[in-house]
Amino acid sequence: MCIYSYIFATQNIQGNMSTKVHQGKLLEKAIKESGISKSALVTKLKISRPTLYNLFKKEEISTDLLLKIGYLINHDFGKEINKPFKKKVEEKSAESEAVYWKNKYMELLEEQKNILTKLLDKK
Repeated sequence: MCIYSYIFATQNIQGNMSTKVHQGKLLEKAIKESGISKSALVTKLKISRPTLYNLFKKEEISTDLLLKIGYLINHDFGKEINKPFKKKVEEKSAESEAVYWKNKYMELLEEQKNILTKLLDKK
């Protein structure tokens, strides 16, 4: 089941978008405040430490990457970034997981039946 949640950047009182934010510095600050180690984060993101440090130097970072990192460190970058963006999160329901395991069980039973049939046929 897909859930789309929309995250919009904050606007100033006049209704105009506020000044541009250096997203790399914002990212570095958010990671530091989250308490999650950079090593753990790069492992989850499947990137190298130098790549993470290069992100800290970028003025703009892709929305998808910011959302992914934000999800991992439990931070909503939409509050600080000057553009609206959309987040797509895949969720597995308990029902779909139960169906998966039921099907897996049925496959294993079928394999076992085939093995036993072959063994009996040989005798």
